Amino acid sequence: MSAFLSAIRDRPNVKGEETAALIRETGAECLFVKADVSSETDVQALVQKVIATYGRLDCAFNNAGIDLAVKPLHEQSIKDFDQIMSINARGIFLCMKYEIQQMLTQGAGVIVNNSSTNGLVALPGISPYVASKHAVMGLTRSAALDYAKQGIRINAVNPGPIATDLMARSAAQMGITFDDLGRMVPMDRIGQGQRVW
Repeated sequence: MSAFLSAIRDRPNVKGEETAALIRETGAECLFVKADVSSETDVQALVQKVIATYGRLDCAFNNAGIDLAVKPLHEQSIKDFDQIMSINARGIFLCMKYEIQQMLTQGAGVIVNNSSTNGLVALPGISPYVASKHAVMGLTRSAALDYAKQGIRINAVNPGPIATDLMARSAAQMGITFDDLGRMVPMDRIGQGQRVW
């Protein structure tokens, strides 16, 4: 079993090597490649490294994403809008572009993009984030139609609120708690991240 991880450069809370070491402790093989998903050169090199190491790319999970300050649209800066789109939307586009190129040579592959419930509905105060996640859904749906007959399945997952540091920051900015978020979920609680190995 192989695992492939990429981390966004200049994100001090991303511990790629530490995560890779935890995976290796289970007996699984793991390759960590540090990359900036908004950089075409980095993404191309990242996929090439996977191919050089394993010979092929059968599945990919595109999960890189960031959030921004909670405030109404007219107070959002163009710089922040461009930043979130460069990671959340452009990053997904670039990863799919080079993953698909390899999968076409193989005749098969599976891609799963991590979107959000905000890729399907909206919340106030986070319009650039909502726009970026709607972009993920558009890219996913269109690409799924482009490559379905060529043996490549492309889907997205849309998780609701999960108890993470990112979610805690966003909730605090909105002036709500995890309990408040839980009341918006049919199971009356938010998701809990946990190791499965």
